[in-house]
Amino acid sequence: MDEKRKNCWNCLKYHAYYTKGLARFNKEKRGLCSVSSTVVENHGCCENWCFRSSHASRREVVTT
Repeated sequence: MDEKRKNCWNCLKYHAYYTKGLARFNKEKRGLCSVSSTVVENHGCCENWCFRSSHASRREVVTT
């Protein structure tokens, strides 16, 4: 169960790629890993995985 949650799309260091569509931006199935500076798939996993907490990012936005 724990290994299923450790996908790149759920990592703090993952930044998704988007392409511009006609009416909106479309999310791609790959993105950038800021640790290794490589393009990775959404469901990949590595030893640098770090939990992405949505609550922490909301707190940062409110306080800044």
